[in-house]
Amino acid sequence: MPYSPIQRTTQRSPIDPPLSGISPGQERWGRGLYRRSEPKTHSATPFARMFMSGLLILCPEGIFVKSRPAGSLSMIESEVIAEIRALRASPSGGLKASLLMNPAQLAHHFIVASHGNVQLRFSTIATELGVEMRTLERAFVGEYEMTMTQFQVEVRLAFSHLLLSIFPPTKVSAIASLLGYRLVQDFNRFFKKHMQQSPSEWGRKERAKMMRAERGTPYD
Repeated sequence: MPYSPIQRTTQRSPIDPPLSGISPGQERWGRGLYRRSEPKTHSATPFARMFMSGLLILCPEGIFVKSRPAGSLSMIESEVIAEIRALRASPSGGLKASLLMNPAQLAHHFIVASHGNVQLRFSTIATELGVEMRTLERAFVGEYEMTMTQFQVEVRLAFSHLLLSIFPPTKVSAIASLLGYRLVQDFNRFFKKHMQQSPSEWGRKERAKMMRAERGTPYD
């Protein structure tokens, strides 16, 4: 039997749920009139689709990197966990014991040792040490007067500067790989964000300064 529209005294909002007896593809618009509502389609860029599906994550420093499956560890994180467990297994006393008793100092040690590797998540350190992330962050700020993210960025830039200023210079792609970036473009964006120039450009200028200094030539 065909559906007979019923007069309505109040107009129905377009966001109201469909009434019983009305097909999902129809919308009721006052006085028993119906209009076919076309499904809305939204085109998303490949980057947006990857972000929405969780394949990309935003690092605290504002850089997008590929996410890892839950529970998986990067190579640098596996090394950190192995070192923490080795510290626990070693005889108590001395520097090793003091590091385990001070999570902030231990986090500082791992950030320096990894050269600020972007694949090292602080949550990995906190979990292995059995402390809350918030507790670890507060302890770090109290001891070093900066956040772990700020220190990680500082160490990463310092290591990048060192490798870019030596003779012969290290390839940018090699530096990106050493710092945990899967794509050299991600490292380039990180470096340019903090130095306002690309790694290659900064390296050329820095090496030119060093050469002029060795020859006693005035700077530009």
